[in-house]
Amino acid sequence: MRGTTDKAESLQKCILSGFFANVARLQPSGQYRSLRDDHPLNIHPTSVLACEEPPQWVVFNEVIQTNKDYMRDITVINPEWLHELAAHFYHFGTERELAAKRARRE
Repeated sequence: MRGTTDKAESLQKCILSGFFANVARLQPSGQYRSLRDDHPLNIHPTSVLACEEPPQWVVFNEVIQTNKDYMRDITVINPEWLHELAAHFYHFGTERELAAKRARRE
């Protein structure tokens, strides 16, 4: 069974490497927020994930705008993969650490 898990993880990482800018994190309110611009998002009602316990982190292909903004074509991800696959796009660290990095650059 381990081989199946490895294959699924490889596929998830492949999807994330192509759509790394479209990552969202579940908030305590039950709504998702995009990591890039903190935009409120929801899982589309037709998604199989809409019927399950909501995953903490997802990557999505598109957003459908109706009365809410819905993510479509969603894949569950491990947030640690962002360090591996999209370190060039995201800034990692606490607010204090990020402020210190910005101050060093200026």
